[in-house]
Amino acid sequence: MSGPNSSVDNISIEVLLFAGASELAGARSIVLSLAAGTTVAELRENLIHQYPALEPLATVSRWAVGEIFVDDTHCLKNSDRVAMIPPVSGG
Repeated sequence: MSGPNSSVDNISIEVLLFAGASELAGARSIVLSLAAGTTVAELRENLIHQYPALEPLATVSRWAVGEIFVDDTHCLKNSDRVAMIPPVSGG
């Protein structure tokens, strides 16, 4: 029997985009509705599926949740703000 806490619950994630990523997506942030238990790796794949132009940066970017860098296995929670941080080149 499904209830309010069933495995089909969705979470809302805000993805913050910087530099070239925001230009490619045409936005500084994107709000996505994802399945509960989604990892950063799954978020990246979902983002690439919805915004294919982000693929070159999304695959080499670092990811942070609440200003803390996380790895691909990090499990996201409802209302997390996830920053996609593309590599920077210096001079």
